[in-house]
Amino acid sequence: MPKKLIVPLTKSPHRKGRYGQRENQDWYRGIVLAKKILNNDPNSSKILVISNFFCCGESEVENYMEVLVKIGVSEEKIEIIRDGYETVGQLEIAQRKAKEEHSELFVITSFLHSLRVRWICRHSDIKIKHIIVFGIPRPMDILSDVIILFLYPIIEICGLKKWFLDMLLRRRNDGIL
Repeated sequence: MPKKLIVPLTKSPHRKGRYGQRENQDWYRGIVLAKKILNNDPNSSKILVISNFFCCGESEVENYMEVLVKIGVSEEKIEIIRDGYETVGQLEIAQRKAKEEHSELFVITSFLHSLRVRWICRHSDIKIKHIIVFGIPRPMDILSDVIILFLYPIIEICGLKKWFLDMLLRRRNDGIL
């Protein structure tokens, strides 16, 4: 039976622009769901946290790690990869890692993020299980996810993927969401 790599796709966990209790937010619920999946198969699974994005003086990875440990996930069951500033890069890293380790990939995404993630993974040569989590999104993420949902396939079809990712990288390096 293949090992499971569980990837709660990072989703702006910093407090800026967030509303509602932390435990009800989409990113937090993704982490809780990752733990549940891990608990179903603890001997051959691990949670993979992929991000190198900092915003408002906070690291996405550190926020995720803090919550994972707080809810009782053993640090030995968490692998951190400090790379990937955006969804495309994070998914490429996750798929490469799953292929290297002959693992099944469990990708946890928010509802609005899920269709873009499926598009990005559509030609994958590994087994990917997509899992949607519902929670309170950052209001700005609602707008950007809906716009990018329709825009990203067009960008890719027009051969502008590299330009788009370079532009995102510049913005993320400047701490802009």
